Amino acid sequence: MIWVVNILTVIVAIYYSIKLSNQKRAYSYSIFVIKIGISLHFLEAYFNSKSEKCEFYIASNFIEAIDSCIDYKSGSMILAQALILAGFTVLIVKLVIKLTSK
Repeated sequence: MIWVVNILTVIVAIYYSIKLSNQKRAYSYSIFVIKIGISLHFLEAYFNSKSEKCEFYIASNFIEAIDSCIDYKSGSMILAQALILAGFTVLIVKLVIKLTSK
């Protein structure tokens, strides 16, 4: 399921980045989408921080704490990963188009 979502996300993001002619708008949209995806990760960790499996207060560093509180197979995490993947795909495709058009 996750791989299907990721592949479809990349295809749609490549199509969108080729169709969008305004370079600044593409960059601002992709940064915005990446921020939403990262925010969803933090929200998932926050809402799961009270569960038994979450070791938020025991972990040695911040990344381990966040990682222990996230269920990566939940719907919100699939959406968050797809948003981050789409944002980075648009950035990369627009950069490649810009570099090859010179």
